[in-house]
Amino acid sequence: MKCPVNWLSYLQEIIDSGIDNGTAFNPSTTFEELGMDSYEIVDFLLKVEEKFDIVIADEDMFRVRNMKDVLDIISEGSKEELTNA
Repeated sequence: MKCPVNWLSYLQEIIDSGIDNGTAFNPSTTFEELGMDSYEIVDFLLKVEEKFDIVIADEDMFRVRNMKDVLDIISEGSKEELTNA
């Protein structure tokens, strides 16, 4: 797992590969600001799961509103990975 500093750049790569709006973002950027609909959000979160080798619980998928929420989920998944190792 890469250090947290790189996580936003990985999320930017995922966004850029899925939607072509060229919008740069920060942790407070919402999916709405990125112009993402519910299908694109789910697709994005599935790519996040794959990229970071984590599982996002269904209830968490419904609560995610911005990039900070995604970063928190990645962080939690990384902590679980370390404690299960």
